Amino acid sequence: MSELAQSSLGDPQINAEWLAELFSRKCGISQPREFQIKHGLDIIEGRDVFLVIAPGQGKTTVFWASLLAAQALGKQGIALCIVPTKLLSIQQSESARRVGLRAITLNEDTVHDAYYDKRDLFDELQNGEDIRIAFLSPQMLAGEHMKKLLQMSSFKDLIRWFMIDETHLPDDENPLWRESYSVLKTMRANSVEKGLASGKGLESGEWYGPL
Repeated sequence: MSELAQSSLGDPQINAEWLAELFSRKCGISQPREFQIKHGLDIIEGRDVFLVIAPGQGKTTVFWASLLAAQALGKQGIALCIVPTKLLSIQQSESARRVGLRAITLNEDTVHDAYYDKRDLFDELQNGEDIRIAFLSPQMLAGEHMKKLLQMSSFKDLIRWFMIDETHLPDDENPLWRESYSVLKTMRANSVEKGLASGKGLESGEWYGPL
């Protein structure tokens, strides 16, 4: 695992030892698992990965790899993470903040609360020279605010990663999930060239996509 990796971030210093040290410093992982290093490098290098692993075994760390590496190298970019519920968006945001990423939770409640604090969360997502990640529902992605942003080339150029949490839901018999997640069908075709899919067991999973 010590072989030098020429990453999609354009920096040849990124290798297994470098990433392990980054995980230790940012995530508090003294001994990263082999799959975390291997597939973390895969994503950083722009490869597609389908990861099947039990819940709680560290697959989120694999995704953080590319964002943390970009942050460490002083890059900028936006990650969008699609989640089905408000609670999950809050939990995922807290997880991202714990490793030092700027996370923005976009749902009706947070947007409403920010408005009364004279803040615009969509402006905060759009502006900045750092790495930031937004957690939002399919409905919020299809809303007018995000549609306007996604029509702006300056914003689209900053989107480097796209994630879908709980990807089993579109296959659920409940039409609620199938309909709401259908908006994502063209998202990758329009914005993403390569991706990471993470399967959680046989019935649920996450899809992660670096641009």
